[in-house]
Amino acid sequence: MTQICRTAFCKSCYDNKRPKANQLFAVRGGTSGLLLIKKASIYQGVTHGYTPHHMELHKVKDNLVVYNQTCLISGCGISLEETEDGYDVLFNEIYRQVTTIKEWNIIVSDWRDTGYTI
Repeated sequence: MTQICRTAFCKSCYDNKRPKANQLFAVRGGTSGLLLIKKASIYQGVTHGYTPHHMELHKVKDNLVVYNQTCLISGCGISLEETEDGYDVLFNEIYRQVTTIKEWNIIVSDWRDTGYTI
């Protein structure tokens, strides 16, 4: 099953001025595929609402792709529970999205924005 991490707009994070400095969030590790926990470094003039999202392919039917999407900011789409080994990631909100195959292929392309940080 295809699982990726991409930057997307989150209305809840925008309304709550997230991400905030030192706020924890998760990203999917490139080669490991694991969810890695990071701490946000916020710079002056940051645009709130653009956050990492977990996207998971659900099904393809006709020319449409159905996928699940979750904001990876702690306190929004996920909760983090500290453990001896790090954190357990709990998904709070999972949204079902529908797009065309063409748009999905753009989302999953291997393009990297190396200048984007939070």
